Amino acid sequence: MGQRVTIQYSIDIDDLPAEVGRLMSHATAELEKLKDVDWKLDFLSMSMLENIEGVRASLGTTDQILEDVESIITGYLQYKTGATAEPVSPSNTPLSNMEEKIAAFKNALPPMPMGSPDEVTD
Repeated sequence: MGQRVTIQYSIDIDDLPAEVGRLMSHATAELEKLKDVDWKLDFLSMSMLENIEGVRASLGTTDQILEDVESIITGYLQYKTGATAEPVSPSNTPLSNMEEKIAAFKNALPPMPMGSPDEVTD
């Protein structure tokens, strides 16, 4: 199994079923390879080790293809239902209002006498 790279491209929504079908055909072809594996070999042989390596590679490839298909279907269903994730922006992150919270906390504290050893200066 070679190194994977993530790509992103757009297609017409009408072409989506054919694209998912193409990916599923690829996954099916990988699984079909497993029918030809000879499991009647000596279990402790180099041939069996090679068979196992080939099966694991095909399963890994199939899993990656199915993960891609799953992502496509999830995105499509979110599109169809109008569900969108809330975009992350500085205004909706936990630290976004930190300065305001600190100021509110300082204002809630009782005033300290001038010259006090605990006095905080900006």
